[in-house]
Amino acid sequence: MTQRPIDDFAADEHADPAVVDSLPRAVVVTSRENRIVRWNRAANEVFGWTEDEALGRPAVEMLVPATELDSIDDAIARVRGGATWTGDLTLVHRDGRALDVRVSNSPLTNDAGEIVGVVWVSEDVSQQRLLERERADLAEQLRVALDVGGLGTWRWDRATGRTEWDPMLQELYGLPDGSTSGTRSEWHAALHPDDQAVVLAAFDRALENGSSFHVEHRVARPDGSVRWLQGRGQMVLNGDGEVTGAIGCTSDITERVELDSEREQVALASQAAAESERLTRERLEFLGTISEALSQSTTHREVMHNVSNAAVPRLGDWCIISVLRDESSREPEHYVAHVDSKAREFANSINARFPYDADSDMMLPTIIRTGKTQFYPVLDTELVDASPHPDQSRQMVEGLSLRSVIGVALAKGERVLGAMQFVNSTGSRTFTEDDVVLAEVVASRVAAALDDLRLREEEQLIARTLQAALLPTDLPHIVGADLAVRYWATGEATEVGGDFYDVFDLDDRWAVVMGDVCGTGPVAAATTGLARHTIRASAWHGAGPSEVLAELNGAMLRSGRTTFCTVSYSTITPLPDGTGFELECVSGGHPLPVLCRSSGEVMAVGTPGTLVGMLSAVTHSATRVTLSAGDTLVLYTDGVTDVRPPDDLTSAELAELVRVSCAGATTADEVADRLRDGVEAVLPLSERHDDIALLVLRVT
Repeated sequence: MTQRPIDDFAADEHADPAVVDSLPRAVVVTSRENRIVRWNRAANEVFGWTEDEALGRPAVEMLVPATELDSIDDAIARVRGGATWTGDLTLVHRDGRALDVRVSNSPLTNDAGEIVGVVWVSEDVSQQRLLERERADLAEQLRVALDVGGLGTWRWDRATGRTEWDPMLQELYGLPDGSTSGTRSEWHAALHPDDQAVVLAAFDRALENGSSFHVEHRVARPDGSVRWLQGRGQMVLNGDGEVTGAIGCTSDITERVELDSEREQVALASQAAAESERLTRERLEFLGTISEALSQSTTHREVMHNVSNAAVPRLGDWCIISVLRDESSREPEHYVAHVDSKAREFANSINARFPYDADSDMMLPTIIRTGKTQFYPVLDTELVDASPHPDQSRQMVEGLSLRSVIGVALAKGERVLGAMQFVNSTGSRTFTEDDVVLAEVVASRVAAALDDLRLREEEQLIARTLQAALLPTDLPHIVGADLAVRYWATGEATEVGGDFYDVFDLDDRWAVVMGDVCGTGPVAAATTGLARHTIRASAWHGAGPSEVLAELNGAMLRSGRTTFCTVSYSTITPLPDGTGFELECVSGGHPLPVLCRSSGEVMAVGTPGTLVGMLSAVTHSATRVTLSAGDTLVLYTDGVTDVRPPDDLTSAELAELVRVSCAGATTADEVADRLRDGVEAVLPLSERHDDIALLVLRVT
């Protein structure tokens, strides 16, 4: 290149070298002959050549390898045609290294509009490209797409107040190339309204301090789109340290901001999901605690106590359970659980001063009448003053520092059994709709448990009533003998058992009966009634022990029922000299009576016979023994002995239990009570599944 073209080029160029040198990217300017006429500091850093070494040399030969000649020739041709070319090229460093470079080539024109050269804006993206290749296997959402070529520059002249925008900067703002006038007001108008103050404040601080600034902001493009930009600027100072202008560059960071926002949303969503999972787990654990409390409750008072204490403090600082004893009740029973025992005492005192009024519009009576939930997230003064009884409400709210309240009905179907109230005090959290749902679930479970308990109590009452009707109401007085009977219903005792006993007068003697009908419920009750009636009728008509069982067997077969029973039938006849009784006994498949002599000798009396009600041909043999003063006869049903190993009793163990129970006893009741204690020691009655009937006859 001759000196003249270079001079012409320099004369036509308007760009301040300081502006070009301030750019973070390599800027190389070439003449028509493709010789380098401008080489900024960044070009020195990127390509390794100093400005003195580069000026005047052919740019293509110096920087472009053979593999990129076609691409660069095409780019230069397009630029010389007036277009701008941007793309990635592999260029050569001074030391021979290949560089991945992002190049933006723009035409450079003189005042006459003639293209006098090419501006190469280059950025070494070797490391960035390497990282991108290394991250290629990462998920799509983790990749950061950067438009490394989208860099716009500007120059502000303080003296004129005008700003020069390069084409890329105008593109970033969505403005047509060459459409900017360079005024400050024009720049302000291009900023997003919500970010104008922030951007201008950053610029003005830098102007005042003569420093740099960095700001991220939005722009509202003319087409209505909003983009995020990152702007960096540096104040330019003269020799006296005065600000004469500023230069800077701007890039589009929309993708990064959106990615950050997306990551934040993902993080927030993850936190929300984790919180939701935690709350769900805690609620399930709490409901499990409530279920355990209900499973351990056998009465409605235990339900009230166990559940309310389980609910505090998980669902509130205090919990009140109010339960109507039955459908006719108008005033419920209450139980209060509170984290503070003094607060509980105060609540009870308030309830005592203000008795329950079923017709009141206060929360509890209203819930019980309507069955509807009441929820007050915050108990404010207006709400208290508007209550039906503001004085009572104010004392409760102020005395207990009440803040938030949930009231739910204990409802089973259409029936309201009571209500539960959950309260948080001042300093605790306010209840939410989720807490209301949880409270309603708890109330539903409590109501179901209370309803089950009521049904079970009704069934037990019916069973006890029927059972009592099947047993003698009074025992006859036998001169010379002491009688005691016991009937122990085991398990839940919701069905009539088949165990029965009877003692009745036969003129000159007495009949003693112990029996056990197979099964429970109505069939067993009917069979028990048949057995007692048949035994009494046969005995009163003069039948002996074996004949009584034979007639009972026939009656049961004729009844058409598919059940059977075991029976021990005995008669005791006073001896002529008054020293005792003659015992005649017969067994129809029933455990044999156990006789404990006054000497402590224990024996089983009689021989086993055929079950009653199964076969038409039966065998029952009578056995006679004498009962003397101090002797004790024990008749029992198989609930005493027939339990699962290892709790079952052998004949020897039963004999020992009878002997110990009779030793030193002076009454039949004392023997019966000792036998009960012994049976309980082997296996509690509550854990047994077969009722027990016991009859003790002690000769005095």
